[in-house]
Amino acid sequence: MNRSRAGAACTVFVAAMLPPAAVLAQSIHKCVSGGSVSYQSDPCPRDDRVVDVWQSTPTAQDASAAAARTQAAQQRVAADVAASTPRSVAPRPSAPASGPTQPRHHR
Repeated sequence: MNRSRAGAACTVFVAAMLPPAAVLAQSIHKCVSGGSVSYQSDPCPRDDRVVDVWQSTPTAQDASAAAARTQAAQQRVAADVAASTPRSVAPRPSAPASGPTQPRHHR
């Protein structure tokens, strides 16, 4: 397996092992500081103006879809690893070790 395929397979594998983001409930905070808007998971700093806060609570359908995506990614990684794993090859039979042979004359 070349380095780029190995790196890609490793990245997909690690991402597949992490819990899906949709399963983790969290809040999204929209903050304004000096005219700049930011969206963050942490509450807005004391000096920033809080514009809005959204609760990101996944539905059962979201969790099911995330689990299906994780399973599909794991299957792709397994297939990629299986396809790139060298298979053992039987050695070719070698020529006889005897010296040069004389042509046979058939009668």
